[in-house]
Parts: sequence; C-alpha cells; structure tokens
Amino acid sequence: MSKSGVKLTGRLAGFDPSAFASEFVSVEEVLEIKKAFDLFDYDGGASIDPKGTKKSYKRTQRIN
Repeated sequence: MSKSGVKLTGRLAGFDPSAFASEFVSVEEVLEIKKAFDLFDYDGGASIDPKGTKKSYKRTQRIN
C-alpha cells in the first residue's frame, strides 16, 4: 500500500503516487497518468521507445 493509502498491485506495486502529487495534480490523477505511461512502456524499463509504442498501438487496435 502506498503512503496515500491506495493499494497498488502489479506494475504499480512499487510506485508511490503521493511522491508526484501536488496542489495541481491529485494522487488519483498521478495514478491515471502512470497507467497510461505503462501502456507504452512495453518492457517495463521506465522509458517509452518506438518498439513499445508500436506494440501498444497494435494492442489497442485489437481492443477497439
């Protein structure tokens, strides 16, 4: 569980959204941004590269 009291699982388990929250961005918004980032961070390397972007694009095309 993060400092914010939100139980995080999977790829979010080691992530503390309260460390990125501010008066302008809530903990919930930080979590939404992180989830969106993780869609494109295909290999979990904390960066977005063209290969991950392409795979994510193909994955979303199958969903929609």
